[in-house]
Amino acid sequence: MRHYRDGVWKAAKHSTYLQENKLRFKEDFSPDDRARRNLPLVEKARKEGKIAYSSE
Repeated sequence: MRHYRDGVWKAAKHSTYLQENKLRFKEDFSPDDRARRNLPLVEKARKEGKIAYSSE
């Protein structure tokens, strides 16, 4: 499945339709991934105006 996802993302990267309509693909993490990446902490920092991201 990852192979197909990567192909779609690669094709969408330079899609004029998506660029003209200001649309983007965003990965939806599973609950396990969210816990492992500590996304609640990242989101809290972003709300406080800090620069925060997950390195995974």
